This record gives sequence, C-alpha cells and structure tokens, in this order.
Amino acid sequence: MEVSMMPWMGVAAGIIGLLIALFFAKNVLKESPGNARMQEISKAIQEGAM
Repeated sequence: MEVSMMPWMGVAAGIIGLLIALFFAKNVLKESPGNARMQEISKAIQEGAM
C-alpha cells in the first residue's frame, strides 16, 4: 500500500463510521417511546443528567 493512500483511507473510515452512526440513530428514533411509566422514568433520567 502506498503512503499517499493512507489519508484517503482515514477519510473513508470516517465516512463509513458516520454512515453507521446514522443507521443506528434512525433505528433508535423509530422505536416506540414505551408506555407512560417508561416515559416517566426516561424523563427522570434525562433531568438527572442535566
């Protein structure tokens, strides 16, 4: 492998990583938020994290 290819491999790895992150984010966001109790717990966790 040529040294001149290495920067492009880094760019390609970054783009692939971003595409994988988008794939997982879309899958998480399309899931149901759960019942009322689950949403209440989620809100408490979110407030505690702030």
